[in-house]
Amino acid sequence: VSNGIDIQKFDENFSNAKEQDLFSKVKRRNNLPEGEMLLVSARRVEHKGHLDLIKAIKILKDEGKLGDLFVALTGHRMLNTKSLDFEKKIKAAIVENGLEDRVFLLDALTDKEVNASYAGASISVLASTEPEGFAYSNIESMLAGVPVIATRLGGPLDYIEDKKTGIFVE
Repeated sequence: VSNGIDIQKFDENFSNAKEQDLFSKVKRRNNLPEGEMLLVSARRVEHKGHLDLIKAIKILKDEGKLGDLFVALTGHRMLNTKSLDFEKKIKAAIVENGLEDRVFLLDALTDKEVNASYAGASISVLASTEPEGFAYSNIESMLAGVPVIATRLGGPLDYIEDKKTGIFVE
């Protein structure tokens, strides 16, 4: 049995976040640049694919295909005991790849601020390297009208139709 999501509650929270322009506060507080935002709404743990995404952004930057796109990672302090040092690895990968002006680790967000982040996103990515369950971030992105890119692992296979309701990557 899949997890569920209260669509009406999400819609209300999302609408309220947009009306209150909460993302502007998040953007200012985190010193985000102008441009198109790629959102990763996930815990900062290894299997969520943050390091693969950073490598992909580096390739796009090197090939001159990044444009004004920047990446915002939610999940501040949302770690598990196996990955207590993983946030340090993310920060190191950002610096090693020269992406300090393109990849941003957002501070602790309230639930309303997470909803507001969907309003500021142009695209959402969940590049998990292990099978996902229901993956609320994909569903919330879709409910917010944000295009989704996900790996072809686990739960997303049940609710994303490749190239119709999202895009799968290996």
